[in-house]
Amino acid sequence: MPLIDEILDLAGYRREDLYVCLGCKICSSICVLNEIGIEANPRNFIINLIMEKEELRRDPLLKYCTGCYACTFFCPWEIKVPDMVRAARAALLPSHPFEQAFSSSLELFGRVYEPYLLFRLLPYFFRKGYLRLLVKGLPSFRLSLPKRVKTEGIFDREKK
Repeated sequence: MPLIDEILDLAGYRREDLYVCLGCKICSSICVLNEIGIEANPRNFIINLIMEKEELRRDPLLKYCTGCYACTFFCPWEIKVPDMVRAARAALLPSHPFEQAFSSSLELFGRVYEPYLLFRLLPYFFRKGYLRLLVKGLPSFRLSLPKRVKTEGIFDREKK
């Protein structure tokens, strides 16, 4: 299965679904990334995706898309560009060590277990130089454990 079909399948689309795009560029004019100076063009993203161009890996939407769905709301065909961006991120970009630790914590414990995350991320902290910040912030960090609840007198009333 080609990469383009895998991305579109993750997003719930087929190639034929994207051919309806009129090229009106309403999505580009409404994209909030353009307001802050990032040149984002959802139309170019769709074209690069359909044409399987290598430029897709460098598209600013892959890195900065907020998933606000403003482009979908104003699109005449309601093409869900953020869904395709999310699928392309999953297929093209490597996952961050925090994401890997987070998902493995969910698999092992059924919830996010913070000491496990810290343990898994220690090598990353060493490599990137974040350990000095972690040690600097530890004195202000207080672990609050559950306290013993006083039960004296609570159950005495029931006996009377």
